[in-house]
Amino acid sequence: MTNEDCLHLFESRLREAGLAYKTVSSHERGARLFLIDYLAGEGIWSTEAGISAVEDFLGNWLIYSYELSSKTLLTDSARGVKRFYQCMAEEGLVEEALCHAVRELIREHLDEWVDAMVLYDRRRTLSHLREWLSSQ
Repeated sequence: MTNEDCLHLFESRLREAGLAYKTVSSHERGARLFLIDYLAGEGIWSTEAGISAVEDFLGNWLIYSYELSSKTLLTDSARGVKRFYQCMAEEGLVEEALCHAVRELIREHLDEWVDAMVLYDRRRTLSHLREWLSSQ
């Protein structure tokens, strides 16, 4: 399956689960960033992506490389990726062990990634402020 196919399957499973529109949108946005913006950019298929891809996406790429990153987007993306792997395991497209590893990785490191995001965001804001002040 392509990344797009997996994303469509994931979206339909979320809707079938009867989740609120806001929850579906949040999970879908996080999964889309992972599958389309990150994995496809790296030339990786979603069902082949290992735990290192999830760790790099949440702990590095989303914080430092994605222009529109934020604390909320990071936490929403973590939830979306976790739910995506749960769905793919239920569909038999990835091993349950990978799904479990993703859950554990996110549980163990999310606070650390959020702290890094907050710090990076402060530095980015200060840098923009310095640029603005120097132009005045």
